[in-house]
Amino acid sequence: MNFIFDLDDTLVKRDTAIILPWRIDKLETIHKNKNRIYIATNCSGPAWRKILTEDGNDDYREYPTMGEVVFKFEDIASMLPIDSVYAALIPGDGEVAERIRNRQLSPDLIINLWPTKIFVSFRLDWRKPEGGMLEFICDSNGLKKSDCLFVGDLQTDEQAARNAGIAFQRTDEFFV
Repeated sequence: MNFIFDLDDTLVKRDTAIILPWRIDKLETIHKNKNRIYIATNCSGPAWRKILTEDGNDDYREYPTMGEVVFKFEDIASMLPIDSVYAALIPGDGEVAERIRNRQLSPDLIINLWPTKIFVSFRLDWRKPEGGMLEFICDSNGLKKSDCLFVGDLQTDEQAARNAGIAFQRTDEFFV
């Protein structure tokens, strides 16, 4: 079985790298049983920071840099047995998403941390509730969708799983 987890409020406290209770033991058990573990998360902070900076808006400081986001993922990967982290950097807001699409931004970034890889993308179809990120995880790792379970806490997570054709379970049901 392959497990794909949302990040904020599923594995860590929102906007932090603080692991929630019972997560480490459960993921270590999953990993010991030769199951693969992936993270699929929306993370639009760096895109918002770029837009607000270009607009001369001082509120940009509220949003993380790409480096800060990658550091957070590295920190989490050092504490949990994760195979790969996948992050959609595109904001959900249609106008802002359109502005990002019209920029010359690198569509994908891959950071190899042994043994974890981090993939970040500005692809519009990656942002949940779209199923593109989950489909990419399956396709790029040779996984059958029928052998995957996506665990998340939000309705958008459930919709993404449905859109990708992957089974879904709510966080509060999975971590009992």
